[in-house]
Amino acid sequence: MQIHQINTFDFLRFTFMNQRIIENPVMNERIEFITTAAETNGTSLEFYQTLFRPRSGFIKEHVHFDIDETFEIMEGIATYSINLVSKAALRGEVVFIPRGIRHINPYNKHNEKLVLKRTLYPDGGLEMFYRKLYQLAREGKLNRNGEPGLLQISVIARNNLTQTYFTFLPVSVQKIVFYILGNVGEWLGYKHTPN
Repeated sequence: MQIHQINTFDFLRFTFMNQRIIENPVMNERIEFITTAAETNGTSLEFYQTLFRPRSGFIKEHVHFDIDETFEIMEGIATYSINLVSKAALRGEVVFIPRGIRHINPYNKHNEKLVLKRTLYPDGGLEMFYRKLYQLAREGKLNRNGEPGLLQISVIARNNLTQTYFTFLPVSVQKIVFYILGNVGEWLGYKHTPN
């Protein structure tokens, strides 16, 4: 009989990746996974995202060239932007953002609580992104706006499966910056996956 030993690192990583609920104490956010990328073989990701304070959930304008996103407003009022047009969505409304459209995800602008049901087709590495971001928040490695430092975000971007880019810089510039700074960050020990 062969006995397989699991070292502590592998056990913690397995446990973390199988957590159904993760929290970001910096931005006061919580994600509860309905289906994970592993369960759908990467074809989709579905989760509830609860945003408890103003500006939680806010991510600068960006575009996904390979992911379609759906946001169903379960509770509260969501503020978002599509192609530079700001909008609001109420409970029961659904916001669909197809790939290739510049947008700001629905976020909590004023409410005490906003609950979104989010679906992504395909996952494109965004589950891993949120797990890593929330881990950094728990470790106190995000600024007060909930953003990682430039080296950390470069390592994450360089290794992410999705084609997601901010809209304030040309994509070609971001690819170069993320490649160079991502290599520097990895050399300094920054990781793109949760540990």
